[in-house]
Amino acid sequence: MAWGRVGGGRRKEMETRVAGGAPGVHGRRTCEGWVAASAEVKSGSEEISHVRFFGVYDGHGGSQVARFCAHRVHEVVAKKWENFNGEEGWKRRWEVAFCDGFEMVDDEIISESVAPDVIGSTAVAVVISGCQIIASNCGDSRAILCRHNQTIQLTVDHKPDREDELQRIENEGGRVINWQGARVMGVLAMSRSIGDRYMRPWIIPVPEVSFMSRSEDDECLILASDGLWDVISNCEAGEVACRLLKRHRKNGVVDEVLVSPAQAVADYLVKLAYRKNSSDNISGDENVGVALLTYPVLMASDILLYQSDLVPVGDDQKQHLELTRELAERVNYLFGGRKWKKMGGKGGTLFKVPEALIPPTGAPVMSLTDGLSKMSNPLHRTCLTSISLIQKILEFDNPERPEYNNLLTIYQLVTGRTKEEVVLQCQGMNWGTFKPKLTDALINHLHPIQTRYGEIISDQTYLDKVLSDGATNTAGIADTTLNNVYQAMGFLKR
Repeated sequence: MAWGRVGGGRRKEMETRVAGGAPGVHGRRTCEGWVAASAEVKSGSEEISHVRFFGVYDGHGGSQVARFCAHRVHEVVAKKWENFNGEEGWKRRWEVAFCDGFEMVDDEIISESVAPDVIGSTAVAVVISGCQIIASNCGDSRAILCRHNQTIQLTVDHKPDREDELQRIENEGGRVINWQGARVMGVLAMSRSIGDRYMRPWIIPVPEVSFMSRSEDDECLILASDGLWDVISNCEAGEVACRLLKRHRKNGVVDEVLVSPAQAVADYLVKLAYRKNSSDNISGDENVGVALLTYPVLMASDILLYQSDLVPVGDDQKQHLELTRELAERVNYLFGGRKWKKMGGKGGTLFKVPEALIPPTGAPVMSLTDGLSKMSNPLHRTCLTSISLIQKILEFDNPERPEYNNLLTIYQLVTGRTKEEVVLQCQGMNWGTFKPKLTDALINHLHPIQTRYGEIISDQTYLDKVLSDGATNTAGIADTTLNNVYQAMGFLKR
């Protein structure tokens, strides 16, 4: 690695003064995001003996992806760096190592079933040597460098309303919706992450890599999730960190406690963020968010309140209805029937016990690249690109190529034919012959839907009437259900 020299006077102790990041080379948790262990990258050059790797991974939807990144990213990046065969120079080598490494970790999350498609994590990672600081960021976590009296931001947040990110998302057919801040499709407040396969191609696991030469004035490096940066500015965080580190050098203590200086600074910044009302979990504890407990009940309430008979779900989501059904049956047993009559009601059941409405074919639609996994990418991109290399004959129920089964199932669904009719029509076809037939079928199936959608969305009067009538009807059902439950349980009528 001939990309710099270790000059005299540069502070070798900087690696152990990373506030808000890794307080040492073994790593620690700082949030639902995680700080990865350091990875030593050995070199045959006498100029550099090793580099240190630090990372913060901020999970959303769950901590599984962040945990996996903390254990895996540094290993993969080091491997990609070692296996680089290009001749473009050391900067390109690191860019490829980070980009390919993040993509490989993202693929492993799916292949190893680490987490569902709806869980992801931001990732900010920094490699430090005696002469260079290499920062890589994917998401809205951030790394800053404190140098003498200035604070240098090493990474740029990937926010959906950033001009280049907004254009990229819209070019892919996505939208950025302002709902408590700019969000991709109204859901995620960052435009890049590892995981989050359900948001592809708008959310991508592609990092941006930057390079900074080290200086003898470098004080400390801070890596943190948005939970810190939402309430504390770069300058404030840098000033606090440098002040505490100077105090430690002078007195050997921080906050009157003999601890690692970086550990103490990181803890202090977390407390400061909470005092400023940070809404994120940046403490690193394992407390379960209340939404994990309340959301299933809220979902069940929505279904039961409107006396639903059927709930459309995929076959793999049928278990989501089990809590709803159990609650309905339990309430009916405890408060319905004769017990309700004794309270002055009509008796019978209070709630309908809903059934799952599952299509007989194509539930769920499976991936066309990995036929045993659910499809996570948009259909048109997958159909036309992911299997372009398929040359063999397409056939249903081939255990060696489940992708063929998924392709033919999609064709069966959009044409309305039976499985037997599709087998007869497509007998002996390879992908090259079948591709235009599937494309035409998809267009013919979707075009009327798109046309009707355009007609409806352009008629504001009609839309307002449908919404008004729907609100009136559902409010009547909900009021009746709620009043019946109040009566059966002995509550005063509203």
